Amino acid sequence: MWEAGSSTNFDITYQECNSMTPHLPFLMGNQFDVQAYADKYPSRTKIIRLLSIAHHCHGHNDDRELEALKIAYKEAKKGKDVQLFATVVEKINGRLSPEYDMDEDWCNEVIRNWKENRVRLGEEASKCQDDYEKGLAYAEEDTKAACKKAANMFYMHGETDAARVWYLATIRYCRVELEYWEMFMRFVLLFIEWGNFPRAQYTAIEGLKHKQDFNMDSFTENTIHSTIGLTSIRHRSFTHAALRFLQTGKEVGNQFSMILADHDIATYGALCTLATFEQEELQDCIFENKDFQSYLDSMIEVKELLHDFCSRDYSSVFRRLANLREWLLFDIHLFDRFEELHKKIRNKAIVQYVRPFSVIDLKTMAEIFNTSVEDLKKELVALILDNQIKAKIDSIQNVLHVRRDDTIANFKKLLERCSEIERDAKTILLFNAVFNYPFVRNEE
Repeated sequence: MWEAGSSTNFDITYQECNSMTPHLPFLMGNQFDVQAYADKYPSRTKIIRLLSIAHHCHGHNDDRELEALKIAYKEAKKGKDVQLFATVVEKINGRLSPEYDMDEDWCNEVIRNWKENRVRLGEEASKCQDDYEKGLAYAEEDTKAACKKAANMFYMHGETDAARVWYLATIRYCRVELEYWEMFMRFVLLFIEWGNFPRAQYTAIEGLKHKQDFNMDSFTENTIHSTIGLTSIRHRSFTHAALRFLQTGKEVGNQFSMILADHDIATYGALCTLATFEQEELQDCIFENKDFQSYLDSMIEVKELLHDFCSRDYSSVFRRLANLREWLLFDIHLFDRFEELHKKIRNKAIVQYVRPFSVIDLKTMAEIFNTSVEDLKKELVALILDNQIKAKIDSIQNVLHVRRDDTIANFKKLLERCSEIERDAKTILLFNAVFNYPFVRNEE
């Protein structure tokens, strides 16, 4: 039976996240391993992500939906959040064997124990606070520990509003900067879990503004960069998101998996970069960025995608994007952003492909981009109208004629011609000045 104070199952530090999640590949080609994916995240985050997969698979992929719910059911019974467990059971809706039905005995026991022990937690914290007010020397550390224990236990039982209050109380007694920033990131975690991304972004940015005042450690600073990257994706600010993910230091690794695992940072950062950066920028921003390379090593499919894009192997690029779609359409943060990013990447690839040519056979191009000639024409028309490509389509011959933008070259020629005219004019003026200048010939 759980007793007050036994919160070690939830009181997980960021560093412990790295050791508890095995680095197993969960995406091999187009095969998505739900269990391997879930194992990348700790406790509550794992359940929430599995529920997201189940939600987005509903009606489309029943096998994957039920697999995710099975894992979520088992994981929920390891915790203490009855409401979260009930949500999983409701999603299952009797479609699995009886062992996955509502376990009322378990729920009642958890609720009974929690009613008893939440009172003890409150009394313990109140006593410590009273001792602190009396000025007792040992009271500050005890009060901080009691408040933190209460916050963690309320969070573990799904009472996130109460957890926020206790985290706020804990901050009051933090005298070590590392502890302060740990509690600060708990607030960010709560805002993200609530789906309040504007508040999460605001809090994270404000934290960076005061990093000198409270001696922010590099680990926290890097986790904040990745958090702002995530919230920027939700706001469709993909360029800003790419920059933030590229700034995330390798020391974070998988230690921030309560919000983002290492493969999330690699995938989100790479897709945002491909969608918004020019190819010339990729070398400096990604391939010479050792920190980001360490994240790409956790997601080989994404790493190969970047190499294929830069080497102009577009058939492979869109095959790999199709593989990623098997996961990202069910991802809790990217499910409604993936197609938009995919479209931006595809448009950039088409523009990049067209650039070196003056005449292009549309049949060949359609094969490379894995589409029909007619659909390719529609994409090209949209890009021409958007002024991303200067070309015209010969629909009879199925040929694209690319118009060269000679504006810069013509301007350079004009400048050269102006320089020649200026030089000739100076020569004429000098000749006239010398010819008309009076001089006396010395005949001696």
